[in-house]
Amino acid sequence: MVRDRQEGAHAAGQAIAAGAGTPRHRAKNSRQLDGLNPGEDAKIVIAAVDVGILNLTNYKPPAPDDYYLGQRRLTSEIRDLYGQLIDGMQGTRGQIKTGGDSAGAELQGNPPTQKPLALYSGIVTVGPDGSAEISLDIPEFAGTARVMAVAWSSTRVGRATTDVIVRDPVVLTATLPRFLLHGDHGTMSFDLDNVEGAPGDYSINVKTSGPVKVTGNPSTTVKLAAKQRTSMALALDASGAGTANLNVDIAGPNGLTLARHYALDVKAATQILARRSIRTLAKGESLTLTSDMFSDLVSGTGSVSLSASLSTALDAATILKALDRYPYGCSEQITSRAMPLLYVNDLAAGAHLAMDTAIDERIKDAIDRLLARAGFERLVRAVVGRRR
Repeated sequence: MVRDRQEGAHAAGQAIAAGAGTPRHRAKNSRQLDGLNPGEDAKIVIAAVDVGILNLTNYKPPAPDDYYLGQRRLTSEIRDLYGQLIDGMQGTRGQIKTGGDSAGAELQGNPPTQKPLALYSGIVTVGPDGSAEISLDIPEFAGTARVMAVAWSSTRVGRATTDVIVRDPVVLTATLPRFLLHGDHGTMSFDLDNVEGAPGDYSINVKTSGPVKVTGNPSTTVKLAAKQRTSMALALDASGAGTANLNVDIAGPNGLTLARHYALDVKAATQILARRSIRTLAKGESLTLTSDMFSDLVSGTGSVSLSASLSTALDAATILKALDRYPYGCSEQITSRAMPLLYVNDLAAGAHLAMDTAIDERIKDAIDRLLARAGFERLVRAVVGRRR
């Protein structure tokens, strides 16, 4: 492989970059790779990722030429587990610590205001004439994307990296509340920036679905000059619990149409409320369940379960559901929630009750979360050990 043969990958990267400046379309380009012999078998891959994501993860663009041809000094590493038992700084025996409940409920991020941009073309075979066609579906996105290309054959390798600004001629930036509670009033703010659009009137229409309604007129028209920026706001009312969707449609001069979609989480204003009633039924007696049981609950958030037993008042179904709702999420508690699921269907079969078809998936999810945490814990220990 030769280090200076990077023209082909650079051309492919510029090809994608040239068509990636507008969201909501498929960037499709055909380019000729330079530096290849006639009929030489070559491959190419293209990735386009939001620069913000790369900065958060400190990701470096792929550099196969540095990996294969860069000068590296001879070195060695020794890895062991003694650092987990002995404090390397003090020389004292470490303490094995267990327990904890993650200091409360698990942290969960809010839905992003726009879809993250992380696209990968996969391996594309270069044609006998050196041409390659690469397609990437650009989502709703406004920001800077880093396009990274790597091309290789059996005897050479090349790479290229370039940053591309992806946006519409008129950029809409919306600011929503992090969340709302049932009964809350909030504000959705807009910034409309006419970066490259024609001057004129722009109409904005907001449609909502779910437990959030717009107070006042959801449609408005603003007049924008070239390069002008303006702001506006809409009042929101939360009338229930769940995920609300807000769709913003913009129409402007010369047939310009834009659409943006946002999600807003609305939570119940109270903590989980559980009522359990035990009643003895005589022979031939009946029990009627009415909607009055949910009269003081938020619409769409309640559920009821009924279990009957001939010999005991132990309500296994209710106890299991309460365990599944346990708000804390450390590894021990995830295991405690998953362990009873191994026996639920066996108990249900013995009691001639309906089987729970979602048990296997819930057990699998618990195992995946535990394995992911184990991997993260090993990574943290490795980082701490290197810093010492």
